[in-house]
Amino acid sequence: MFEQLRGRNLAHIGCTLGALLGLFLGLMAAVIVIQFVISASAVTLATIAFVVVTVGLTILGYVLGVILTRRLWGNAPRGGESGALGLERPDHGTTD
Repeated sequence: MFEQLRGRNLAHIGCTLGALLGLFLGLMAAVIVIQFVISASAVTLATIAFVVVTVGLTILGYVLGVILTRRLWGNAPRGGESGALGLERPDHGTTD
């Protein structure tokens, strides 16, 4: 299974896992806020907690996916300097 991921960007997988974990933990945080804050602002605080946890873990998953991708495979795309289909990349006249 690890060979199937070789050369792919893991940021999308990390983002998906972060969002899934964020939704679950955000829901738990919202329930905890509603249980402990007995006032009219409990729903507002629970909504803020849910959104912050969900978005925060989604961004964290994306960033960790990018870091893990660079650590595992470096910055080169799969197959050396060629594209995903083994074709050479077009030169757009930019020089470094």
